[in-house]
Parts: sequence; C-alpha cells; structure tokens
Amino acid sequence: MQHQSFCRICAAACGIIVTVDGDQVVQVRGDPAHPVSKGYTCPKGRALPAFHHRPDRLDHPEASGRPQEWTDALDDLGGRLGRTIEIHGPAAVGVYLGTGLAYDIAGWLTAERLIATLGTPQRYTPVTIDNAPALLTAELVTGSAQVNPVWDPDDSRLLLLFGTNPVVSHGYGTTLPDPVGRLRRFRSRGGQVWVIDPRRTETAGLADHHLPLRAGTDHVVLAWLVRDLLDDGADTEELAAACRPDDVSALRAAVAPFDRDRVAATTGIPPAGLERLLASVRGAKGRIASMAGTGVMMSRDGLVAEWLRWVLQIVTGSLDRPGGMRFNDGMLFPLETRLRPHGGSATACCSPSRPASAPTEARPPGQEDPAADPSSRDGPASTRAP
Repeated sequence: MQHQSFCRICAAACGIIVTVDGDQVVQVRGDPAHPVSKGYTCPKGRALPAFHHRPDRLDHPEASGRPQEWTDALDDLGGRLGRTIEIHGPAAVGVYLGTGLAYDIAGWLTAERLIATLGTPQRYTPVTIDNAPALLTAELVTGSAQVNPVWDPDDSRLLLLFGTNPVVSHGYGTTLPDPVGRLRRFRSRGGQVWVIDPRRTETAGLADHHLPLRAGTDHVVLAWLVRDLLDDGADTEELAAACRPDDVSALRAAVAPFDRDRVAATTGIPPAGLERLLASVRGAKGRIASMAGTGVMMSRDGLVAEWLRWVLQIVTGSLDRPGGMRFNDGMLFPLETRLRPHGGSATACCSPSRPASAPTEARPPGQEDPAADPSSRDGPASTRAP
C-alpha cells in the first residue's frame, strides 16, 4: 500500500510516497505530483525506512535501563515535576523543544500546552544556537519575528549566498527542495549566483562566482555594499517611501568608514573581486536575493550581518518586490496580522523597538583590533521594510 506524505528530515518538507507492508515501511521515494519538490528526495529522505525500523530505536519508556509501562513512567514523571514545582517553584523546571518538533504540529501544540501548564519561564530551543539573529532582525525591521522574506527564483537576476551551503542543507529561511536542479535552472535562465564563503562548498562549485573571505567578516562586505549603493545604485523611491530621512542619514554615517580598501584588508577579498560583486548588484537593478546561513548566524557579528542583509534588500528595492525576495502571505497566520502597520500605508511596517548595532570591523588573524571611526559604533536608526 502506498501513502502520500512529506519528509520531516529538514524544513524543505519534500513530498514523498511511502510504501508499506502492514506495519513495515518498505520504501520512500519522491512524489512526482508534489508541486514544489516534483519527485526530488535526498539520500536522508530515502533512508527513512531504515531509520524508522532501526533495531536500537527507543519505542517505549525506560528507567535505569529497564523498560517501563507508559502509565508508570508518566505517573513517576508527573510526581517528580509536581514536587519540584511545589518546593522550588515553576522556574526550577526547564523545557527544551528540539528542531524536529517544528515538523510535528500535534506534538508542538501539545508541548505548548504542557509548558503553559507548568508555568515555567525556562524555555529553550535551537533558536538560541543557530538562528536568533534571523528572528531578531525580522522583529527589528518589521515588528514581527515571524516575518522573513524568501527567494523568488523565477524572476530574480542575482542570488547572493553568505555562509550557507543549500546543496547540502536545503537552505536556511528559504528552503530549496532539489537545490542542485533549482540553482542550475536559475542560471540557465540567465541568473547569477555568488557565494561568499570561506570554504569552497558544494554550492560554490555550482555558482558563477565564489569569493572566499575571512571567517566572521560577512558584515563588513555587506556594510561596504550598502555604503557604495547609497552613493550610486540605491532605489531612491523605495528609500523615500519606506524609510525616514534621518534613518537613511544615520545609516550613511554608520557605513561610511567601510571603503573598498579597508574592506579588502579586513576580509581578504581582493579589491577586484569586491568591485565585480558590486557591479553585479548594481546590474541586477532591484532584482536581487540574498541568503545567510549558520556560518553567518553563529558568528560574533551575526546579528549585524543579518540586519545589513535586510538593509541591502531594502536599499536595492528588492524586498517584497517582483524579482527580489517576497513575504509569504501565510494561511494560519496571515501577513497582515503579523505586521504592525504605521503611518498611512497599510503595508508598511513599524519601526523596531530598539536600533540594530552598527557594523564593527572584524580582526584579521595576527592583527590588533583596528581603530574604527566612532560613527561606525553608534548604531544607525531603524531601516524599515516596505
């Protein structure tokens, strides 16, 4: 018997056909009728039957290495939790929600009810480890941590990938089922792919250009791009419609110290490579997309880099515009309920509650921390998404 389902290995959620014989999962293959993955699966997805039936899988509760009945285990756990809360208060109980729960809506809702019942503020998730900058930046720019733009490959001209390797990871924020096929199709239609990454990753091998930079200096490259685009190449109509003039002035002051030669010395990217990158961004004329992965998010200045990535999209007029990156309108939580409107525009987003940090220069190996212009440390005011 065959069943349609989707793979829970990663956020790409590829459509799959699951063949079963009674309780035994016999095979998992891609679903050619799936509108996004179109029959693609990765080796991990096809290995789901072996994972599901592995002999050391834990299917029942154990205590001290011995199997227990569910009733006994839950009664014991409930008693321990109750006594702990009674003696030490709800904050004495910590709860960790793992990544896999994101693909199990019933499990997630149940966990949320449990946490609410316990009343504990001690809540932990992988967000703390690998994507806090992405969520915080979205909140700073739009007012909601749940609003993030995704790549629209059908009409864009340029894709910039900072510290991410979607050929292996299937993307980050923007998920890419069949990443090799999608990148190749994008390039065959005339799109350009730039990878800015210290390593020559599998994705870099498929790109038009790869700029190896010193680890942790992505924000410096982004600051330079924004600086030079504000001088030549910015979408002035977009800036006038979406940003306050004093915000743009503060942004100019913050990125002013990041000239080409200084950025080249800090990042290790030759000036000619930086100039080619800037020319490609200008040539795309508002039809660019950018992504950043854990290589950026987990760096010291990940929040600054992610904020500048949003600024780059806004400055080029590529945020929530055809050919750039777009917001998913959503079904369970429609976009208009996630954004807090301001002013006279129904689609505009409010200012953040606090400014993002200004770019700071990374220290090249073996060098002292260079003295940065004070204006680069004061922090620009908000740059708001349209």
